[in-house]
Amino acid sequence: MNFVVFGGRSPIAISISKSLAESGHGVTHITRSGSDQIKDVFTGFQINILEINLENEINSLEVWTKLLDSKLIDGVVFAQRYRGNQDDIKSMFQCDVITPYSIMKEYCSRENPRIKKVLILTSPAAHRIIKDQGFPYHATKAALLHLVKYLAAGSLGNVLANAISPASYILKERNESFYKTNHNYFKLLSENIPSGSFSVVDDISIAAKFLLLNASSSFNGMEIVIDGGLSIIDQSNLMKRFINLDSEF
Repeated sequence: MNFVVFGGRSPIAISISKSLAESGHGVTHITRSGSDQIKDVFTGFQINILEINLENEINSLEVWTKLLDSKLIDGVVFAQRYRGNQDDIKSMFQCDVITPYSIMKEYCSRENPRIKKVLILTSPAAHRIIKDQGFPYHATKAALLHLVKYLAAGSLGNVLANAISPASYILKERNESFYKTNHNYFKLLSENIPSGSFSVVDDISIAAKFLLLNASSSFNGMEIVIDGGLSIIDQSNLMKRFINLDSEF
């Protein structure tokens, strides 16, 4: 089976590509630029790297069409995030929503003897306001969630589409230093996560692999929230504990 992962240097996208390649599947990893630099990340993995700038819709579709002409694609993952000016809603929407939608239209129009699958990474910001993120980010994530539903309903053709919403506190290399220097915050949050542990990048790639390879047709239009169950519990007790943070620790 062949899969395409849009995500560049995103730790989550890289983990998903590696996980699929380790299982013996063909993987094309899409990066905006710097394909030579990202090759080092995939040393030892049979992963094809392709440059597509999603801000350029016409060029993106040209490259995408050539890729579809060259092989059957069984699944597509959108794990990219616009890294430019976070207040530039037009560019953000172009990169994260409009061009992916156009790519999906072309993808869904192609014949494939196997069921085509689409996986889109969203965010808690699709449902509620995250204070350190602006409106363009919230609007984009909400649009992506509805794109999943639109695809799952068969609006563009035969495809199974699902979403993964990682916790905003997911443990990554780039925020490791923050948690080390804010041990009280890390400990308090860990104690209030029902599962008892922080989510990590591999948790997401495991879920992605399941949805792309093993999930039945009943898994369609779903949003899987990976946060250890934190979002389903009442937040008032957590806020009370934050108020008494110094006295507790």
